[in-house]
Amino acid sequence: AISSWQEAEPFFQLGYHFIDAGHDRLAIPLLQRAFSLDPGNSKIGLELSIALSGRFQPEAAREVLLACDLSSNFWLAYQLYWTSLLC
Repeated sequence: AISSWQEAEPFFQLGYHFIDAGHDRLAIPLLQRAFSLDPGNSKIGLELSIALSGRFQPEAAREVLLACDLSSNFWLAYQLYWTSLLC
């Protein structure tokens, strides 16, 4: 990720790795970096919102999801409704 500082994919892959390992706290800044490099990316937005929800930040997760095209993926809409309920 350091050698590809302006590319979202390496940061997404690292963030996804930490989510998969159960370390949402470590995943969040990596996924935030990926999302800032590729705003509105539904794949990144979904994982970031899951990590934020896992750290009791449903408001932030909801904001991320609202920046994505919800019609592109069922799970985006599902996560948006879930975070809305948590809020």
